[in-house]
Amino acid sequence: MILLILLTTFISLPWIFAYFNIPIIDVPILNHIFLAVHLGEHHGLSGFRYVLPLLLLYFSFRWFKDLGFRSAVVLSTSPFFAYRLYLLVQDFWFEQIVKRGWINLKLPDPTQVNVMPATYSIGAVIGVLAFIYLLRMRGKNG
Repeated sequence: MILLILLTTFISLPWIFAYFNIPIIDVPILNHIFLAVHLGEHHGLSGFRYVLPLLLLYFSFRWFKDLGFRSAVVLSTSPFFAYRLYLLVQDFWFEQIVKRGWINLKLPDPTQVNVMPATYSIGAVIGVLAFIYLLRMRGKNG
C-alpha cells in the first residue's frame, strides 16, 4: 500500500508543479523523467487529490479491527475512488506515454460526457470488487 501511495504521488508531480505554475522542465532531475505539461489544473491532479487521502485511509485500516466498518467505508468510497483513479491513470497515460510516442493507444477521456458514464460504471465495479477483496485479505491477516 505504501508503494502505491508513493507511486501515485510520484506520477502526479508534473500536475502538482503545473498547478503552482512551475514547469516540470524547470525542476532538476524531474526534467529528465517527465515531459512538460501545460500549466494550471489537470484532471489527473483532480484524481490525485481524491485518491491519495483514500489510499491513506485504506492504509490505516490495520488499526481498525471492525470488518463491518472497513467494508462500509470501502463500499461507500470505491466507486468514487475508481473513477478518480481512472482520471489520474488516463491523464498520466496520455501526457507521459502517448505523447512520447511509446504507444498510440489512447484511453477514453473520462472528462467527455459520452465516455464518462461507461467509464464510471466499469471503474466502479472493478474498484468495488478489488477493494472488497483487499479488505477481506487484510482482515484475515490481522
